[in-house]
Amino acid sequence: MVLSSRSTRVGGALIATAAVVAFGVEAAHAAPVVSPETAVAIGERLGERSAGVYQNESGAMVVTVDSEASARQVRAWGAAPKVVAHTADELAEVKNAVRAAAVSGMLWAVDVPNNQVLVSLDSTVTPAAEARLRERIKAYGDAVRVERSSNELRLAAAGGDAIFTVRNSRCSLGFNVRLSDGQAAFLTAGHCTGSGKALWGDANGTLLGVRLNSVYGPDDWAVVQYANNNVARPGSVNMKDGTLRDIANAGDAWVGQVVTRVGSTTGKRQGTVAVVDAEMKVGGVLVDNLVVTNACAEPGDSGGPLFAGNTALGLLSGLKGTCSDPIGPGRYTVYQPVKEALAKTGTTIY
Repeated sequence: MVLSSRSTRVGGALIATAAVVAFGVEAAHAAPVVSPETAVAIGERLGERSAGVYQNESGAMVVTVDSEASARQVRAWGAAPKVVAHTADELAEVKNAVRAAAVSGMLWAVDVPNNQVLVSLDSTVTPAAEARLRERIKAYGDAVRVERSSNELRLAAAGGDAIFTVRNSRCSLGFNVRLSDGQAAFLTAGHCTGSGKALWGDANGTLLGVRLNSVYGPDDWAVVQYANNNVARPGSVNMKDGTLRDIANAGDAWVGQVVTRVGSTTGKRQGTVAVVDAEMKVGGVLVDNLVVTNACAEPGDSGGPLFAGNTALGLLSGLKGTCSDPIGPGRYTVYQPVKEALAKTGTTIY
């Protein structure tokens, strides 16, 4: 997973942003010919004739297709096509084979721009385990790519603020939400909360709330109901620069999207979505349907928010490397999609 960085002008200011290279896409800032939502809809309309959608370095939304006939259809709909060798079914078969051979310390996903399944191994995967994996998937040839780094894939223990359990383990608040009965709550990562009706407090020892429910594997979310009416709970993210970012809705991330994450350890960081619908195995637990970015994070940032503009995208679930590591194969962050967490907890962004 080779990553690089670049700069772009946004609102007249020069902003350094991360760009994904190994996944075959760089951060894009020009307006696409069609919106990401339209491009995704085109891909879904094509069904198995498309192996995915991404945003390229010029800002165009690209729809992968299996033939020139499908490419002509995509052009007629206003999007940029790319004819690829491997179909969605073929890549799904590879992904299933990888999952069957997975060990802890692995993350894998369809790399849409490169039309491959990417398998990322961390430092805990032994040479023998890697050899067994390669043997089991070698029949898929260039439809799969295996990379390894010296860092360990691990769980990263208003949005972004520090929250503490009664055991004094620290994570980060994700997004403030409302329960179906209108009561106030917040979302964070499921692996932060453990079992039981754990109490949550802030950095000053003030009681915040009580865990209602949490899941770790195959999802990673938790919902905590506020138990203190004296605590302000705006529908915004603390940007760690004295400002708040209002979060108005929730959406799905797309490959190539420029995003921001906030956490109680490393503050605000920007990056680019590398893959979606990724899977990882950490501590023997399989978590799926994940978003991966090259924005950095460190332990304590877990559960913190991923967003683009005013749209909530995810909750930090796992990480590889630290913010002192250079952008490259040893550094990425992994997120639980927030729309899935909202649907399963019956909560809403406000």
